[in-house]
Amino acid sequence: MLIRLCTMCLLFPAVVFAQQSSNMTASMPGMNHPGYKMISGKDHPELIPDLTAYHMYFMVVGELPNPSTKALARQKACLAKMPGMKDADSQAIARIIGAYKLQWTSMVNDYNARVDAAARIGGTPPDAAVFLRQRDQLVQQYLCTIRKTLSPAGMKQFEGHIQEQKAHMQITAPEGQ
Repeated sequence: MLIRLCTMCLLFPAVVFAQQSSNMTASMPGMNHPGYKMISGKDHPELIPDLTAYHMYFMVVGELPNPSTKALARQKACLAKMPGMKDADSQAIARIIGAYKLQWTSMVNDYNARVDAAARIGGTPPDAAVFLRQRDQLVQQYLCTIRKTLSPAGMKQFEGHIQEQKAHMQITAPEGQ
């Protein structure tokens, strides 16, 4: 089976799953995947990997170039949920995660093109596990940039905010993890 990534599908867990109970998602058609389990951050935030949480936050709060006024207002409201964060730190976060989202979108488009090419010729699709490791490397790269850019107090506040946001996330993970 070919795996094709879609940016909306990657945002879906952060936006929609966080609003649904685990009972509801478990009973939704197509949501039961053998060998995978649903992890609710509400019940077990410690089971959501930090890099996954940062990725989800970057995707939900980040904006691609030339966002609408409404999108910028939404982003500003999300960033305002870190009370006491200096404006310079908030602006830096917005700029950096916007760059992340742009690069991530490019990675997804490239991956999908390789999946399509493999399907056309009956070849082997690219390995999704490799792609997810590349995603984690990208998150780590942008986290390093954030750490170098934010004030120490801003970074501490940002890291704490991400940990708090895990309570609003749900992910799927292989059963053995």
